[in-house]
Amino acid sequence: MTQYTERELVLPALALLDGSPAGLTTSDLIRELTLILKPDGQDWEILAGRNDTYFSQKVRNLVSHRTLVGPGLETYDAGQQHHSITPAGRRYLAEARDRGEVAQQLVPGPGLPPTEVFPDYQLANEAPGTQAREPFSVDPNEVDRALGAHAATQNALAAWVRSKGMAPLRPGGSAADFDLAWDDGVTFTVAEIKSLTRSNENGQLRLGLGQVLHYAMLLGANGRPIRAVLAIERAPNDQRWISLCAAHGVALVWPGEFDRLETIAVA
Repeated sequence: MTQYTERELVLPALALLDGSPAGLTTSDLIRELTLILKPDGQDWEILAGRNDTYFSQKVRNLVSHRTLVGPGLETYDAGQQHHSITPAGRRYLAEARDRGEVAQQLVPGPGLPPTEVFPDYQLANEAPGTQAREPFSVDPNEVDRALGAHAATQNALAAWVRSKGMAPLRPGGSAADFDLAWDDGVTFTVAEIKSLTRSNENGQLRLGLGQVLHYAMLLGANGRPIRAVLAIERAPNDQRWISLCAAHGVALVWPGEFDRLETIAVA
């Protein structure tokens, strides 16, 4: 059972920064320190009402308590949540290594495949214009309504993510062609968005559930914790979809209910 102190994270964090010339974000530090130090027991428990574990909160405290910045061991860009080791930090680390205080297992080595980096989210167009098709097999107004509802739901979820201090992401060139994702430093959340009509609701929910489970499988290949979310434009007419999604480890939410994502346990 681990119960790391904040002070015990200083040298491992500096070792990670020393091995990363471009620096690391807070989420990177949490992920890499978790892989190296393998917290368990209380350290791995989720804080009440939070997405953080006790361990990840201790890593965040390195920032809030200015544990590394205060003595000049790192520079920190709050806007980008970006850490870079300073010359003083390298000297401090080198002296600790000379004294044998940096254990070999705390030095990062080859392990899991590299984590994909995703571009920032861009607002979706909520007022699309669809040209009439020939032959006129689909009402373009219906297509526009579905596209607009999808975009509005997606943008609403992205706004909620930002309101919680996280950055919404888009897939870029990833094999997992999700609608939206975010990383809280502990868990990577991937979301599929679906618009609904009375006639297509069950089909859309079946499709969305399969899609987001597939994306979670692809993104979880490197071992990081993944949470799957299916976000729909309104509550489903058949409430059994909520428990069905939950049984498969997927959180089913809609505008006005996004705050439930803070209390739903990661499967």
